[in-house]
Amino acid sequence: MKRFITFAFVSLSIWILIGPVACKPLSAEQLPGKANNRILISLNAEQMYQNALRLQNVWWEPRDVGIHLTKGILIQNDSPGCGRRDDDAGVFEVISERTILKKDLDINEQIPQQATIVFIGKEKVDNTNSLEVVVNGKVISVQPSRLSLPDAKQYQQVLGSEWKGWSWSRWHYLDVPVGYLRKGRNQILFRSENGEPGWAVMVADYADFHKGCTKAQTFPQSSGKSEDGGKTWRQDNLGSGGNISGEYVVRVFLGSFRSSGLLVSPVMDAAGEENLSFKTRRRLLALKLKMEQSPALASVPEALSLEVRSGDSPLYNSGSWSQWMAARPDITIRDLRGRYVQWRIKFSSHDPEESPQLTRLTIEGDVAFDAIHAKTAKLVREHNVDVVEGPQGYTYENYRSVYLEQFRRRFKLDDVVAGAKSEWDRQLRLLHWAYLIPLKKNPKIFPWDPNDWAQEEYNSEGSLVMNEDKHQPREVMCLFPNVVLMAALQSFGYAARHINLNSEGMSGHEIVEVWSDEYDKWVYLDAQRDFYWYDKKTHIPVSTLEIHQVLVNQLRNVETWRHPFVFTQQPQLRLEDLPIAPAELYPPYRAEDELFVVATSSHIRMVPRSDMFSNPSPIPVSQGREVWCWDGYLNWADSKVPPLEQFSHYTNRAKDFDWPLNQVRYTAEETSTPGTLDVFLENDMPYLKSLLARFDGKEWRTVDSHFQWKLQEGANSFEVRGINTAGVEGPISSLTLGYQP
Repeated sequence: MKRFITFAFVSLSIWILIGPVACKPLSAEQLPGKANNRILISLNAEQMYQNALRLQNVWWEPRDVGIHLTKGILIQNDSPGCGRRDDDAGVFEVISERTILKKDLDINEQIPQQATIVFIGKEKVDNTNSLEVVVNGKVISVQPSRLSLPDAKQYQQVLGSEWKGWSWSRWHYLDVPVGYLRKGRNQILFRSENGEPGWAVMVADYADFHKGCTKAQTFPQSSGKSEDGGKTWRQDNLGSGGNISGEYVVRVFLGSFRSSGLLVSPVMDAAGEENLSFKTRRRLLALKLKMEQSPALASVPEALSLEVRSGDSPLYNSGSWSQWMAARPDITIRDLRGRYVQWRIKFSSHDPEESPQLTRLTIEGDVAFDAIHAKTAKLVREHNVDVVEGPQGYTYENYRSVYLEQFRRRFKLDDVVAGAKSEWDRQLRLLHWAYLIPLKKNPKIFPWDPNDWAQEEYNSEGSLVMNEDKHQPREVMCLFPNVVLMAALQSFGYAARHINLNSEGMSGHEIVEVWSDEYDKWVYLDAQRDFYWYDKKTHIPVSTLEIHQVLVNQLRNVETWRHPFVFTQQPQLRLEDLPIAPAELYPPYRAEDELFVVATSSHIRMVPRSDMFSNPSPIPVSQGREVWCWDGYLNWADSKVPPLEQFSHYTNRAKDFDWPLNQVRYTAEETSTPGTLDVFLENDMPYLKSLLARFDGKEWRTVDSHFQWKLQEGANSFEVRGINTAGVEGPISSLTLGYQP
């Protein structure tokens, strides 16, 4: 299961008109003994969006006319500390006759037609009291959810016993009429309509803010409580115990287009060999780029601006590449540094209701190449891969960190994997170990510390004492065994990450995904249940995103908080009917335990880093103990499960959520010396130790990311791979050429 590179852009449209008379070149320059050719590359919205190297505040989906600014701006200041710490259940404030809550939020954006107030609250199960939300002096009455939202039964569910008779914490959504909000300071009050205590709102404790952000920050000081009907206000006596200083978890979602965005392309070969790993000697003489957009804002010059840069290497290098320069349809760019180009498009709008719509980009190049020289080396066979950057800013755990090395030694993990016959076998043995290792009954969530959570006890033979193999979900919260598994996998040099999934009307689940070189994909692993899922046809393990897609295919309608599929669509999830199944390595679980995983996979999200053991912050304060509210997640969205209004960061591109790892991609290019090639290597291996290559089947040796390869007469081959600091070797990319001097 390897990625063979056939096209760098999905359905890329390229026309090459051969010969100097095929079309009029952009440049009048003719090179002796060389042919000039026109290269036309036409990219539609899907191709540009799906293959972009970087996206910022732009969005596209199949129903859209073009790529546009992301819609939705979240105003909030509670995220770093929202949730419930380990030793405190008093983060909910009950609204009563004399207790009124206040939240001030500053909005610096223009106010759009559509806006929503979102807050985390609880209701009494038998609540008959309406909530009054006062926005800048204007009252919005919120009826009890069991009356106003009969399909949304999640608001009446009771989960947990610390608040008997109260629902579990949930996000509540309140549409704000036009004209209620204003630019600048906005005051939002919460009060009981008849004075009875039927509602409560969550407080984010300032004492927890350091857990959810990267550096210390000034506390907003924008929440207050009045216990005398609104006459006086305090900030230091919040929460059910009156002992918290913090922020009410109240946010405003503006249905605006964001004001600016960016799309950056990968480096591409504009000399007509974009889809080839072996490149003949060519020269890019001139270049033209032209954008097309839908009528929306098409007449506004600054709505879309295009820039391009060029270089002589497929790997960007500031020393040999040009600076960014403006590219307009009436300009022919001749000052080019090489055949490789990269372009970026900036989006802009000053109207919250309007966005530019980018529909197509056309790239026109004038290329000179030596057809005779190109015939000396011929491609025989290639096996190359995509190298894809993960989400911007994603950081990986250091496989050789002191923490992980101590963890591996302490729990004798080398003995656990001894005798394993493959990478996948080792990963499964670590999964089973994490399922059986004893854990503390009530470990602290912060920091994520498997060395503290896991229990180290030995029997008389010197072996670790393990839990009995009961083949059922562990009673401890799912976060703990799966973070323990993440540390175990990382200690052997396997990239592992945390994934959270949940569905409206249900609770949720925390699991681990590991990157498998063997299967060339991210794979779902669950140390609370000791299983993974696989495709019934191929028997290949699946990822969380693939499990999500199985659920989505069962849904008739869009999943919303007003009409959760659990209560309204009732998809018939039966294991025998699904294309995936849980691996029955051990005696199988009850079907309802297995189907729980599929049913809770509507909303999937990740903490966009995996170095929690070296850098404790930022992570969510209460992963799994309260409703998910941290705004640092990278969330997945699609047509059946659209973005939620309480989060800022979303993607609908599989390459952003399930990007590949440990790959090495090569580009081999002819030089002016016949039989000598320039070889460029790029990789996406975290904590790369070295790049290894072998030529014509000989010994592996270390190579640089750029080296020259001298061909001999006949067949020539090289293979290349990476090795990380833990000694894990990545998959092999290879090239075979025939050479006739």
